[in-house]
Amino acid sequence: MRAHNIANSANPSITPRQTRRPRRFKIRLNLNSFTDEDVLQHFRLSKDSIRMLYEEIKLHIDRQTRRSHAICGMSKLLAVLHYLASGSFQYCIASKIGFTQPTFSRCLRQVVNAIVNISTNYISFPYSISEREEVKQKFFQKYGMPLTIGLIDCTHFAIIPPAAEEQSYRNRKMFHSLNVQLICGPSGEILDIVARYPGGTHDSFVLSGSGIGQLFQSGYFGDDLLLGDNGYRLTPWLLTPYLSPRTDAQQRYNLAHRRTRSQVERVFGQLKSRFRCLDVTGGAMLYKPVLVGKIILACAVLHNIALQHHIPIEIAADLREPIDCPPVMGHESSQAGNLKRNDISYNFFSR
Repeated sequence: MRAHNIANSANPSITPRQTRRPRRFKIRLNLNSFTDEDVLQHFRLSKDSIRMLYEEIKLHIDRQTRRSHAICGMSKLLAVLHYLASGSFQYCIASKIGFTQPTFSRCLRQVVNAIVNISTNYISFPYSISEREEVKQKFFQKYGMPLTIGLIDCTHFAIIPPAAEEQSYRNRKMFHSLNVQLICGPSGEILDIVARYPGGTHDSFVLSGSGIGQLFQSGYFGDDLLLGDNGYRLTPWLLTPYLSPRTDAQQRYNLAHRRTRSQVERVFGQLKSRFRCLDVTGGAMLYKPVLVGKIILACAVLHNIALQHHIPIEIAADLREPIDCPPVMGHESSQAGNLKRNDISYNFFSR
């Protein structure tokens, strides 16, 4: 013992062995610790819908590990849902839920990818004849518009653009964004979404490059129609309003078209109200465009889940999308599109 002390005194760099401090683990989120009202407020879904979603993606977010304090998949899911609902900074979310910021960043990507992987279970366009007939009947009964199987429009979600492509992401409203195309059904369900184009891309270009647009152009859907605003070119499969209606039938057509297409505007408002990370008032999303597109797609899946579980959402007045879009110069209506629109206004809106 004396020799050991002498050696230590001779070499001050050697220190006596210190007692290891025990690790401290923060308390993590637990679904059962929230009331039903708090769950809706913080996560935008009900307890049942969250449990159902967790069962579908748990194999992708629950990691096999021997660590006794590993983060469980439910805590990861709740953390990401809270981020999507609030749009707060990662550091703020992490401090509330018992994660570090780098850990939350990894969980965000993991959970978003898992939700995107099951997106086809909740977002599906009516391809079969029986599905299209059901959708057309609902549109006609609810709004009086015939042959309609979807309402189409685009909106912008603010992002921080890549430095090398900054100009392509600047939209006509002079902020950087992704231009996201959405097609919705008669009850506000999302049937198709495209979230990969820079904000400087025109709506018509997004449609022409999408799988749905190419199927319509090929005649796959026959006489069935999409309804869009005057930012799109009038075609036999995409009907727009009359710019200058001349007859009573054309005016009644415009009224029915406006009333029907307002549904897609409400869906955009619901998305931005339910998931504040998508709204510009919450700030631009600080991720690469590919990840932003996945986040938007994940929010669309959650929107449809909320509809299935009848979870209401109030749309703030400042988040309602404008219903009318000014016509775009250079988009001449096709002759076949004019004939189709005139035929529908005459046969369905004449008295």
